[in-house]
Amino acid sequence: MIDTLPADPPLHRLAALPFRHAIAHLDPAMRDEPARAAERTLRLYDRLLEQLDLTSTSATGTPHIGPYNLLITRRWLMLVPRVFEAFHGISINALGFAGALLVQDRQQYEVVKRHGPLAALRHVAHPATAAGRPGPPASA
Repeated sequence: MIDTLPADPPLHRLAALPFRHAIAHLDPAMRDEPARAAERTLRLYDRLLEQLDLTSTSATGTPHIGPYNLLITRRWLMLVPRVFEAFHGISINALGFAGALLVQDRQQYEVVKRHGPLAALRHVAHPATAAGRPGPPASA
């Protein structure tokens, strides 16, 4: 689904995902220029943070970034703001948003099986309709 997103515009969100997120397309041609690719990737990461209103400044002027999960591939970045670290005691990290919900025992497995993986992701993330910037346009 994500791999089929067009390069332009560079920021996307998928209407099918029921949690706040933003996706940035990475140009595969940049692999031949690592320094330039690093600079561009950092700019896109900053845009994702800004798009999802994750940056703020404390009263003392200290910058702060809210909690999130970040997935990075050679083709895209996806940032998901997080509300909670766990679902029924099951830690959900970025791998969960890639489809790998890692459980420690049969009891945790049964919890995920009973509620469903998407319920776990919805629980730890902000809902897609959460306040903040409207985000990039949704793709089907």
